[in-house]
Amino acid sequence: MDDFPLPPGLDVDQFVKNVELAISNAGALGEVEFFAYGSSDSFDYGRYLESMSFTPAKVVGKRSRFYRLVHRMLNWVHKRQQYGGKKNLLVIAKAMPGEDNINLISFLDEMIDRYHNVFTVVPDGCFLPENFDYPEPILAWEWLALCYGRES
Repeated sequence: MDDFPLPPGLDVDQFVKNVELAISNAGALGEVEFFAYGSSDSFDYGRYLESMSFTPAKVVGKRSRFYRLVHRMLNWVHKRQQYGGKKNLLVIAKAMPGEDNINLISFLDEMIDRYHNVFTVVPDGCFLPENFDYPEPILAWEWLALCYGRES
């Protein structure tokens, strides 16, 4: 949540409702569950603990957060395979330089190949093609649009 902090005045529960609205309007139904990562210096841990939809974790290094995110996504998808059907995966993470970003894009491609819905969030103003490395079929939101439940 260091890279994508909630806007001032938007509480966590309203954010969750807004995200549910935005993704359901995009055709994805189901529960929303968040795994939030931030550094120990700036992460407002208590703000997210109050919400039943969030599992917050303090992870200081950006690269450590990135790999924890990828590992958690793999684990999440694997555990939910027993229930069948499409899974909805919304990734809110800034791209990492070099090999790390390639790993994330490969993972997202694999999820699409397995017929999961994959959604991403980009920082506001980053929809220019040179700033958007994700695979073509991925639906993306700018951060503030998602925060307030608007369409992508």
